[in-house]
Amino acid sequence: MLASERCCDTHSFAVWYISPPLSHGNWDCAMATIYVTDRDGTEHQIDGTVGQSLMEALRELDYGVEALCGGMCSCATCHVFIESEWYTGLTPPQDDELELLEETESYQVSHSRLSCQVEFAAALAGIRLTIAPEE
Repeated sequence: MLASERCCDTHSFAVWYISPPLSHGNWDCAMATIYVTDRDGTEHQIDGTVGQSLMEALRELDYGVEALCGGMCSCATCHVFIESEWYTGLTPPQDDELELLEETESYQVSHSRLSCQVEFAAALAGIRLTIAPEE
C-alpha cells in the first residue's frame, strides 16, 4: 500500500502505512496525528513518528517547544499539558522529570509532562496537548 493510505477505517485519526511487517494487521503504523495547541491558542495537526519522543515532533512546529537540552531531561523547555484522557494512559514521570516540572510556574498535576520523556506510540495516535507557557 502507499504511504498516503489510511491505516484502517475504524480509526478517526490518520495513521499511515510504511512497510509490510506484522504489527497493525499486516502493516506497521509508523506515523500518526498529534493535535497541538500552541501558546497563541492555535490548534495544529502534526505527524508523530512511532518510537520517537513527542518533543521530536514538536520541535518541527513553528511555534513548538524549544527543547534546549535536546531531550536530556534537564531544562523543562519542552513542557506540555496533556489532556486528561491521554495523560492517564502514560507511564508516570520519573523523579528527575517530576522535579523539573514542579519547579515551573505553570505545573499542572495530572497534565504536565516534558515532551522529551514521552515516547510516541501508535496507541497515542490522536493525542491532544497544549504547549506550556515560556518561563
